[in-house]
Amino acid sequence: QKRLELRRYDRASRQSKVLVVEESPTFVNLHDNLHFLADDDFLWTSERDGFARIYRHDREGRMRYALSPEGWVVDRIAAVDEKQERLYFVSGGPDPLQAQVFGVALSEAVKSTEMLTSGEGMHQAVFAKDASVFVDTFSRPDAPPSVRIHRNTGELLTVLEPNALGEDHPYDAYVQTHAPSEFGSIRNPEGDTLHYRLVKPAGFDPARRYPVLVNVYGGPHKQMVQKAWGDLTWQVLARRGYLVFVLDNRGSPRRGKVFEEALYRRMGGPEVDDQMAGIRWLKQQPFVDPDRIGVYGWSYGGYMALMMLAKHSGEIAAGASGAPVTDWALYDTHYTERYMDHPKANADGYTASSVFAHVDGLTSPLLLVHGMADDNVLFTNATKLMTALQERGRTFDLMTYPGAKHGISSPYMKKHHGNT
Repeated sequence: QKRLELRRYDRASRQSKVLVVEESPTFVNLHDNLHFLADDDFLWTSERDGFARIYRHDREGRMRYALSPEGWVVDRIAAVDEKQERLYFVSGGPDPLQAQVFGVALSEAVKSTEMLTSGEGMHQAVFAKDASVFVDTFSRPDAPPSVRIHRNTGELLTVLEPNALGEDHPYDAYVQTHAPSEFGSIRNPEGDTLHYRLVKPAGFDPARRYPVLVNVYGGPHKQMVQKAWGDLTWQVLARRGYLVFVLDNRGSPRRGKVFEEALYRRMGGPEVDDQMAGIRWLKQQPFVDPDRIGVYGWSYGGYMALMMLAKHSGEIAAGASGAPVTDWALYDTHYTERYMDHPKANADGYTASSVFAHVDGLTSPLLLVHGMADDNVLFTNATKLMTALQERGRTFDLMTYPGAKHGISSPYMKKHHGNT
């Protein structure tokens, strides 16, 4: 997990040579950004300076130059046009809450970038094989995803699916009550900037005090706060009178390696501290009912909901935990050991990261939800928690789904509720 080698293998001699080595005292993030050029140079993404950048290497592995700006996190290489000597990549650029498509010269170190997409928000581009055009799926907080075709210069060719809100749109009945989002940031006690999204009900009255539901994920690989259309569950909650608060804590992606590796060997520590910083900020707002703040999440978010309740039930009114990891010793070793190290090397960390080290503090009302055939977060995580709570005489609400896996769906749920 701490060393990655890119090797060239010679089929004739059956010998291999190391071209690039990535090493980290914490963990090496894996990626698919390897692209070979006609002259045997290759492109490779590295976090060697703390942010995912694209570099051009020669055939022997020697680094020639960087092709993306310093301090930007590159999501992926989108396309390479060797005839035109152009590289296209997706990145938030200076704003990690966005995703835009950028073009740069392939033949020299990056001097300037050209943003090819327009409109603040999240752009997901798929290029043609010859990189001449790309399909752009774009959404922003006030508009659902639309699909357009552009030339590689950014010029719009046609709109495939405008998905415009109007009387013929299935969402038209809800447009008048659509809850707008506010984006902002707070600082945790360590001084890190944490981005948040606050969804307020339509007709929001700043003189009222609203209950709040904190929707948390909190783990690696998933950024929750994005300038995108958003989760329609938030809209349902807002129509029922709730504020919905979403915050990306340390450990979240697209903020650089140092921000991600804060949770190394201590999952359930920095992430919980950051989410609680968000809750304490909420309680200071005049439009928030400080006694009616709840938390809910799924998977890593379910784990976070439990850890927040176990450590801070006095500050959280209630929680809902879906398919949670309760003990990292029960989870996939490849994932867990990347972030927690080997159990023998970090026994104290594994103990502290378990819900059971803190379960005596879990006194707020809890809804536990789990698919009984979950082959990702095994159902054993839930049964072990049930036992611990029952032994302590703690009542809780439970919903299990026989035959359901990590993402719960069924013909009934699709018909009446949609997928969850």
